[in-house]
Amino acid sequence: MTGPTAPAGAPADETHWDIKNARTVYDNPWLRLREYQVTAPTGAAATYGLVQFKKAAVGVLPLEPDGSTYLVGQARFATGTYSWELPEGGVEPGSDPVATAHRELAEEAGLGARVLQQVLFFHTSNSVCDERAYGYVATELYPNPVFERDAVELLAVRRLHMQELLAEIDRGLITDSLTIMLALKVFHLAATGAIASALAEAILQCR
Repeated sequence: MTGPTAPAGAPADETHWDIKNARTVYDNPWLRLREYQVTAPTGAAATYGLVQFKKAAVGVLPLEPDGSTYLVGQARFATGTYSWELPEGGVEPGSDPVATAHRELAEEAGLGARVLQQVLFFHTSNSVCDERAYGYVATELYPNPVFERDAVELLAVRRLHMQELLAEIDRGLITDSLTIMLALKVFHLAATGAIASALAEAILQCR
């Protein structure tokens, strides 16, 4: 088995994993757990457990002209906590992440966006799973209250300035990885002049 394309400068033989045996341990509509007996690129034998996600993750940071955004609150079973996050969801196999981002923005925050820009792509935990995540910034917002929520979701929505969001991240109140990465990326884009100057100024202003 050959892994994903190596980063620039990485020798090709450093990305090759030879699979000797594989078995499915668990399977459901959302994920599959597989165990692999492999030979690593170093030549050493190893056993890997890999969680294979059937959907990619997508998150959207909606931005108002005054530098504010929206968070969605919900109870998370995996952590046993109430989590404030950006609008997020799963991309069905074969579906467009952009369309999914628009859908989640409408369903969770009741918003539409005339402009949607991808600013992130990353692997959420590349030592144990293959989950991919896409991050978008949404601007030119308008009301679009679809609210087709899952039966297990009881969502709340709140608006706050980007500086307030960054402060909550700094205090450890926001723990969702996609939310943290998107917020920090948008702050970086504002600080480096990579987004419209008026919006960047609104994001960077102290409150």
